[in-house]
Amino acid sequence: MPHTARPVWALPRTFLAALIAGCLVVAGLSATASAAPRNRAVAQAAALRAASTPSPQLLGAASRAAQADRQLVANAQGLKRCLAANAAAPTACAPARALVQSAGTALATAQRRLVSLAGSSSRARAAAARVAPVVTISGEKLKWTKVHGMHTYIVLSKTPGLADREELRSGTSFTPPAVPGTTVTYSVRTSASLSSWSKPKTITYPTVTAPVTGKTAGSAPAPTGTPSGSHTTHEAASTSSQSAPLLTASGQTLSWSAIGGVSAYVLARKVAGSADQYTVVNGTSVTPAAVPGATAHYSVRTAVDGSAWSPEVSITYPAAPTTHKSTPAPTEPKAPTSKESAVSVSSMWVGLDAGGWGSSSASDIAGAASTVRLDSPGNISPWTAAGLRVIDDRSGPYNSGGVSAINANEWAENAVAWYRANPQAAAIEILNEPGNQYIGWGANAGSAANAAAYDNLLKVVHEKFVANFGSSYPPLLASYDGGEGPTTWGEEMWAADPNVGSYINGITMHSYGGTSSRTASALGSRYHIEEAHSQHPGIPIYITEIGWPTAVGQAPTGDSLQWSEAEQASNITSFVNWAKSTGYIADVTIFNYRDYGSNDWYGIESASGAHKQSYSALAALRS
Repeated sequence: MPHTARPVWALPRTFLAALIAGCLVVAGLSATASAAPRNRAVAQAAALRAASTPSPQLLGAASRAAQADRQLVANAQGLKRCLAANAAAPTACAPARALVQSAGTALATAQRRLVSLAGSSSRARAAAARVAPVVTISGEKLKWTKVHGMHTYIVLSKTPGLADREELRSGTSFTPPAVPGTTVTYSVRTSASLSSWSKPKTITYPTVTAPVTGKTAGSAPAPTGTPSGSHTTHEAASTSSQSAPLLTASGQTLSWSAIGGVSAYVLARKVAGSADQYTVVNGTSVTPAAVPGATAHYSVRTAVDGSAWSPEVSITYPAAPTTHKSTPAPTEPKAPTSKESAVSVSSMWVGLDAGGWGSSSASDIAGAASTVRLDSPGNISPWTAAGLRVIDDRSGPYNSGGVSAINANEWAENAVAWYRANPQAAAIEILNEPGNQYIGWGANAGSAANAAAYDNLLKVVHEKFVANFGSSYPPLLASYDGGEGPTTWGEEMWAADPNVGSYINGITMHSYGGTSSRTASALGSRYHIEEAHSQHPGIPIYITEIGWPTAVGQAPTGDSLQWSEAEQASNITSFVNWAKSTGYIADVTIFNYRDYGSNDWYGIESASGAHKQSYSALAALRS
């Protein structure tokens, strides 16, 4: 028969007795019993409070990411100001360029750390704090429902072609920076561990087709097949200074849409197996130095706090030419007969860069070196009188149009006139780092067009010197690394004119060791020198800049880590001895004579003129 409930009075007397006894016990323990719910309530409240407060690790990571973002922007703006203030001497901005690179690396690291912490979980907290918010989209603004007790939320942005981006936000709304022409997926969760993500929502931003100076631009039609849960903006993409530019690639040139009120942009380059690179570009286009045989991925953002990176575009570069890998081209000459000793390995020069220091320093320099490299000197007699051979670094004139803007005939005539007045010159460098956009050659310095223009300049100079001096002219030296990249500039030169080797008597390289590791930095870029020699074994190599700064405790420069004075002397000795052993390096010129700036302490003397250990080390090596 079916079970039915019985009234209390119908229960067995033994059960009633037990029930009464139990009630008496409960009554006697009323204080303890009533405390249990209160304790549970207190524990639950504490758990909720703990859940509503982000972990110290998450707060710290969010703070560091925000600070790194601000630092990158500050450094980019600082470099822009430095270049504007030092148009005649852009090398003074090398420390500022290094700060941009280090800030970009720090930002990428901080953002990866934030994503890792925001996506991780520790122990479970209050269930209420783990409820997923409900997200809606209004225009380009994200809104979400408040989760009980929660004041901070994590906003996840997924942009095709970019690493995920997470931000810690207060409140229940946020307008992300627009990414024109792209559909971005957003999710939101509380900052509590183990909290659930909201259902994803997307915003499809219109494509910006022209630079805009007002609040809005013309909108693009919504794409077909919009995913479920997405939102397509029917207004124009925001032209906020935080918006991502629309980046495109044409050949090897990058261009992007202008963002109103912004003149400086940060360009990031990623190549598999290499550290990411960050540079500042004034304007909306650039032709980066090629990376032979590799695919480079580029992204750009405004130099504004909190701005969004553009979706990446890629350029696949052809492999380096192999024409000169095994045997020298028949047209690559030795040095002129009358100057044969200038390129003889048996008497490799060991010298010092004296840059802008006057001839009053000649006798001091002669105590450490037998060769001096001077920046477009006038009369070199004071230097030769001190017993120094002189390399003329005919460095400019620098201009934003690059080598293409130089009048080759006029430049060659000036060089001929200078040599006629200074026939003691041991060698002439034709321009200083012509592929380097950061020292005054313009944003497209490293372009193939400028490399071809450099070939033409070399040819015209060679013809002028032969016409005026026959075979009795000094070695004419061409920049092979261009001041940017390892040997890319030289490869562009030979690709534009395979006969360029017949116009020169040597190639120069600036072989600083970089900042990747102390081991690599101590050696200098020996690998790149060896690579250049393998490509053109018939041409002597002149290392006209290499050095190691000694500002220990200060930031690295753009070219090197910092070293003690003893380490600097050891690095110089090691490199010079290695160079002598190669059989093809004709000169090693140490950069430089004296310290300058806050951390550019490359000198073998301090700024006050005190000799470092490197002064004696160099003197023992000179030849």
